[in-house]
Amino acid sequence: MTLPARYKEAKAVTYSDRLLQRKTDQWYNAQDKTRGPGQPLYFARIGNELRFWPQGDENADVTLTYYEQQVSIDDSNIPTLFTQFPELYLFSALIEGYPFLQNADPNDFATWQGKFTQVLGQIDYDSWREENSGSTSSVSAGYDSIDGTGNYTRGGYY
Repeated sequence: MTLPARYKEAKAVTYSDRLLQRKTDQWYNAQDKTRGPGQPLYFARIGNELRFWPQGDENADVTLTYYEQQVSIDDSNIPTLFTQFPELYLFSALIEGYPFLQNADPNDFATWQGKFTQVLGQIDYDSWREENSGSTSSVSAGYDSIDGTGNYTRGGYY
């Protein structure tokens, strides 16, 4: 399933009214993909897609409840970026205008550049978090069960 353009992170994913459990992309990639269509139990985010395991029937209803990102950074929404983060516009204008100021304090340039870098860093971090959301790690025991003689049946790490 292709994710919506402003997807940030999944709140819940249901497949035919059944709530699916989130898994990491590494977990998903380690699963047997030869298994035929059925009732998925898990989902993982890989790039701009949600993938289900086991593979589901193409005609089933999938409901995605998710958080939307406020701003995505690309060339088509620069005005939106400046609307959402006016301080980015302010500090970039001050930095660009600094060489034309007479009797300017050199500390002003360093201050403006630092604040610009801080705001841009926060935007980049938020964008990275949004890009990598949906892959919450989970750990469970390496042994699934104990048989009647007290021996462990070897399981996998999830």
